[in-house]
Amino acid sequence: MIESNLRTFLGLFFIFLIVIIWVSSSFIVQLVEKDKSINKPFFITYFNNSIFTLYLVIYYIKNKFKKDKKNYSKLKNDESLSNYSLESIDNYNSALNYRVNNDSSSESYIAIDSANSSTTDLIENIPTELPIVAPHLQEESENLSVSETFRLSAIFSFIWFLSNYFQNASLSLTNVSSSTILSSTSGLFTLLFGVLARTESFNYIKFAGVLISLFGVIFVSKADHGATDDIGNSPILGDILSLCGSILYGLYTVLLKKKIPNEDKVDTMLFFGFVGLINTFFLLPLFPFFHFTGIESFDFSDFDSNIWKILLVNAFIGSFISDCLWLYAVLLTSAVIVTVGISLTIPFALIGDIFFKGADANISHFIGAALVILGFLCVNLEKQIQKLFFLSHSNSS
Repeated sequence: MIESNLRTFLGLFFIFLIVIIWVSSSFIVQLVEKDKSINKPFFITYFNNSIFTLYLVIYYIKNKFKKDKKNYSKLKNDESLSNYSLESIDNYNSALNYRVNNDSSSESYIAIDSANSSTTDLIENIPTELPIVAPHLQEESENLSVSETFRLSAIFSFIWFLSNYFQNASLSLTNVSSSTILSSTSGLFTLLFGVLARTESFNYIKFAGVLISLFGVIFVSKADHGATDDIGNSPILGDILSLCGSILYGLYTVLLKKKIPNEDKVDTMLFFGFVGLINTFFLLPLFPFFHFTGIESFDFSDFDSNIWKILLVNAFIGSFISDCLWLYAVLLTSAVIVTVGISLTIPFALIGDIFFKGADANISHFIGAALVILGFLCVNLEKQIQKLFFLSHSNSS
């Protein structure tokens, strides 16, 4: 188990890595995409999640390496134990039998002990416990087994898929501003579900931090709304899907934190590998259903090389790497901290737009970015803020 301070530091470090990866990925996608649009939310979500199956290959290689290393260590232990003299052990056992079967006078003991002093010394130096071998024989019963990990992945994978699918589908139905605002309410739902599941403690500072971050997102989204935002084909349905995606995000994030209290309890690669495998096989029959019912067409004739580049960049950088970091961040910190921390993509993206794309930013952009950062600090520094309030209240009284 990693120490508390180091856990927090690593968790925050992973959050910043995720933010940088997501922002960088979005810029790469924009460069490749130009003015093309891909309106296939089911296929994109399926493609991104199926990539997780590659984690099973990494898990197999890692376990094979560990097994080979364990066998080598066991072989070295066996060789070291064989250096003890079996003949001396037999002599010692004979001496013990002689003591039992003959007169127990002090002279007999002295004679026997003198005759077998070298043997006795050797036997006494043989360790009664074998700390070198024991760790290899110990099983970490508190860790999830392969079957338990599979069951958790099965529950998680469908909630995960629906959340991502609803968010992707909402983008083609409503405007980007509304989708961004509603998806940012995931912080509120994460806090609510966390309090109900007792993985989060409720206090007004944490709640205020979530609200401040949400208001920051609203500021930025409203500043972008108007000139470039399309109203969408079905804004009400799109808003409902985006809100459902936020609710499901809060649900599966808290579910993971509840089922996996710390990062040592589950093998992350095995977990995500099963998520990819389950998505790949169990959701495959939905392709013909979606195609023939007209929900989503799977004609890829209009997919050129640039579009496939977009999909691969999103799958490997935006999902395969960052989602694994996301899980570690949730386990090392808390679901609320990670959810609010992901909103830091807004100020980072704003900086990227200004310095790399020469975009114009108004005061609303900067206010929104500042509110997002302030909300993130409130959630992370809630204990320190509480101490400041307590000290100021004590001094005033």
